[in-house]
Amino acid sequence: MEHVAASPHTVVHALQSLLAPLSRRFNHGCDPLAQTQERFVASGFTLKNFQRREFTEIPLITGLAITPNQA
Repeated sequence: MEHVAASPHTVVHALQSLLAPLSRRFNHGCDPLAQTQERFVASGFTLKNFQRREFTEIPLITGLAITPNQA
């Protein structure tokens, strides 16, 4: 499970954009605007049972990312 960027042009996305510089600097590089699912795919991972859902207005993805040498 990982939090990800909210849909563009939403209040949550605007807040994520506002907080992103502080979060990256003071929260161990955490990026509230992360495009995690896209990064997995670009890195060659196989995605299984991936779902995007909203949890108290915070978008999350859940699922399994399998390394390229295990697929």
